Amino acid sequence: MRIRPEVFRRLCRARRALTEIPEDPPPVEGVAREARISPFHFIRQFDAVFGQTPHQLRIEARLARARRLLALGELRSPTCACAAGQPRVGDSAPAAGVNASHARTGCGG
Repeated sequence: MRIRPEVFRRLCRARRALTEIPEDPPPVEGVAREARISPFHFIRQFDAVFGQTPHQLRIEARLARARRLLALGELRSPTCACAAGQPRVGDSAPAAGVNASHARTGCGG
């Protein structure tokens, strides 16, 4: 897929916005609007350029942050899950592929 340089720059800015984990993350539709692309086309172009959908990128960023927080050893699983943007630990375990006891000990992954 060939895209114009200005569209690529907007997609890169959108990618940075999606990997940040604020208290109230913007919806993909809002990020697409800021990139001046329709939501459906934004998702398709994002996937074509970066190899994953915006939702997949956001989940990956949250999991990476939770792994970093757990690796520090100062926070327990529920605290890390909340700090990584996941409201309930039970929701994060299947996506992470690691059960809670392995996550606490740094095993699995």
